[in-house]
Amino acid sequence: MLKKNLIKTICGLVISFSLLATIVHAQVSIALGPSVSTVFAGEDSSISITLKNDGTKALSNVLFNIDIPDALGGNRQFTVSSIPAGSTYSKTLEIITFNATARGNYSVSGNVSYSGETIDFPNATVHVADFPISIDYHYTNERISAGEEDTLVVEIGNTWNGTVTDLNVSIDYPAGFITNMSRTLLLPQIMPGLTLQQQFTFVAPATANGDYHLGISIRFKADGISHTVQKYATLNVAGTGSFGWLETLLLVIIIILIALLLLGRAK
Repeated sequence: MLKKNLIKTICGLVISFSLLATIVHAQVSIALGPSVSTVFAGEDSSISITLKNDGTKALSNVLFNIDIPDALGGNRQFTVSSIPAGSTYSKTLEIITFNATARGNYSVSGNVSYSGETIDFPNATVHVADFPISIDYHYTNERISAGEEDTLVVEIGNTWNGTVTDLNVSIDYPAGFITNMSRTLLLPQIMPGLTLQQQFTFVAPATANGDYHLGISIRFKADGISHTVQKYATLNVAGTGSFGWLETLLLVIIIILIALLLLGRAK
C-alpha cells in the first residue's frame, strides 16, 4: 500500500512539474514581423518585435537575439532589464536595403532568453523587389552666381508592372531661396512605362555663397502601400567678391605706406 502511495506521489509530482513547465511557456507570447511584406530595393523598412508577459511575476534580464540577414543590416542583440507582469514590450528594428541588394525572399528569425529559458520567435519573411519608379534630377546650370535664376528638372518614371498612385513630389529650398511657382507636384497615378518631367524654377539669394542642397521628397503608393524617397540635389552658388579680415588689413597697410611715401615726397 505504501509503495502504491509512493508511486502515486511521484507520478503526481511529475505531472505537476509538466503542468508548471507548460504554464511558464504560456506566460509569454511573442511576435515578430516586418512593417511591410515587400520592400523595394534602395528603401528602408523595419521589423517589429513584441513580447507580452502574461504571468504574475516580472521577467528580468530578458535577452533578445534577432537574426537579420546581412543584406538587410545584420543581426541585432539587446537586453531588457525588466518586463513587468501583465505588460507588453515592443521594439522596432530598422532594416536597410540598397540598389544593389539582391532581389528575393529573406528570412528573419530570433529568440528570447530569460531565467535560463529560451523561446524561439516565429520566422518572418521579407521580400525585396525592384524599385517601382526611376528618379532622375539635374539643374539647368550646375553652378550659378548669387542672385541668379536656375531650374531643377525632376524626372520620374514608372518602371513597375502596376500603376503607381498618389504621387507627391515636394521641393525643400534652402533659406533665402525664392520661387514664384508651386513647390509641390501632385499626380493621382502613373501608368506602367510612363515618365513625367517637372521643372522647379528659383532664384538664389544675393548673399548666397557655396554649396546648397535642395531636398526632393517623393511619396507614392504601390499596391496600396505608401513609400517615401528622399533625395538631395547639390548646387554651387558663387558669391559676390568680398574682403576677409586679412585682405582688409593688407589693404590698410598698403594705404598707410602710400600715404607715408607721398608725405615724404612732399617734404
